[in-house]
Amino acid sequence: MPGDPLREAHTHLRRRRLVKDAFYFSHDSNARNDPKIQALMSKWGYEGYGWWWAVLETLRDQPGYRYPMNKYAYGAFARLFSTTNDNASEFISDCCYEFADGKGGLLTIDEQFLWSEAFSRRMSAVDEKREKARKSIERRWTNNRSGSTEHNANYGEDTNEIRTNNG
Repeated sequence: MPGDPLREAHTHLRRRRLVKDAFYFSHDSNARNDPKIQALMSKWGYEGYGWWWAVLETLRDQPGYRYPMNKYAYGAFARLFSTTNDNASEFISDCCYEFADGKGGLLTIDEQFLWSEAFSRRMSAVDEKREKARKSIERRWTNNRSGSTEHNANYGEDTNEIRTNNG
């Protein structure tokens, strides 16, 4: 069905998995000390903390880091969390509204998607760095193919080779 956000998300994910099996994202080693996470843990404990990271991992795999919300979404989260639909729904609701400050909740939800503003910001910065690196490699390949004599001796012919000295 054209325009189906869930189908588009799954198609996008399948394409990305052809390129790489696992996607990396960093997180602060002291994330558990964030006041919103502390609030989450006061209600849901370490089980909820685990669910939180499962949600972020799920968002990481989605186009635009937004999870499509449809009539099956809470059931999918319930299965991911190994809990009931009611618990999954309450947990997501808490992350959107209960564990919030003046800047918003841990998660944001509308009629179509679920996302984390903070996670999206962090991933946008990562995406920008990756895009700059990709363009740099493209320029290097273009220069090498066009016979440019400007070749850094610290790199081999393959742009995947890592620099071995800092000279």
